[in-house]
Amino acid sequence: MMGERLGLAGSDCMIAEEIGMSTHLRHWRTLLLSALALLALLGTIVPATGARAVGNVDWFGWGVNVDFQHSTWKVRYVTYLGSNLPTPHVVAEDVEDISAQCTEEGSSNLSYPTADSAYFDGNVYIQCALPSVRGALANLGYTPPSGDQPFCPCTLGGGPFWVDGQVRQLSGTGSMPFLDASDRGVRVNLLLDGTKVRTKLEVTRTQPPGGFISYASPEWTIDSAGNRTLMGWDGDGIVAVADHFGWLNYLTDTDPGWRSFFKADVSGNTIGYWNESPTMTMSGTSNINGDYRIGMNGGTLYIGYSPSTGRYLTGEIKNGGADPGCSGA
Repeated sequence: MMGERLGLAGSDCMIAEEIGMSTHLRHWRTLLLSALALLALLGTIVPATGARAVGNVDWFGWGVNVDFQHSTWKVRYVTYLGSNLPTPHVVAEDVEDISAQCTEEGSSNLSYPTADSAYFDGNVYIQCALPSVRGALANLGYTPPSGDQPFCPCTLGGGPFWVDGQVRQLSGTGSMPFLDASDRGVRVNLLLDGTKVRTKLEVTRTQPPGGFISYASPEWTIDSAGNRTLMGWDGDGIVAVADHFGWLNYLTDTDPGWRSFFKADVSGNTIGYWNESPTMTMSGTSNINGDYRIGMNGGTLYIGYSPSTGRYLTGEIKNGGADPGCSGA
């Protein structure tokens, strides 16, 4: 009887162990199935490798800035996405140093009056290869409204757009090129008339396709110590993007009032002008019309030269840039 009881007890233990193991396996199987379900759910909401999740996009743009340091050039290039909510700000960006993609061209050479400025004598210029806007936007996980088209139509005032420059020793008369990225939809000239200058911005026309729309600033006086000039639209966006990348920090050295001016007075179909020198500051606005478009492929930037006119710049550049933005929807 005792043996029988022991035998029964042993059987009971084995059954208990089997029940315990079965319960243990069911527990782990449940956990595994739950984990697999969670991974499947995450796979539906996490972007694929190489893409980034972006929030609300109201505008996008690209920007290029040339700065001279240590008797050579430094050219930075950015592509960005922006939102107006709750206030204008950059939500994603792609930043590149394209200095190595720039070459000195022409029949002469740049000279350097200072370590952080270059003199263009009317026979030399800088040429830079620009990356594709569409390609950089794809890296940010964003498809522009134009899809794979070579140009994207933009609404005036729907995104920050500006050009700027810090120049000295300007000489000559007539139209002189400052920055030219015609295949990307923007070029900037300086219209000289003795001691007076106008900044001329040209953007590619949307309708009819082709050709450029021109906007010229009021006259500003050439100062022997140098001039700092800025013009563009969507003032809130200009300040947000410029501060994000540090593009226009050279303006604050003289007069930080440009920020409040553009925020308060430059919106919608208004274009703002700002010029400062050690002796005076000038600002103003005017109403403009006509939507525009910006190029979405790669392109070429010319500094101090325009292939459309064959003309060169005679003058000293310390800093300058273009930042064409576009409405995102």
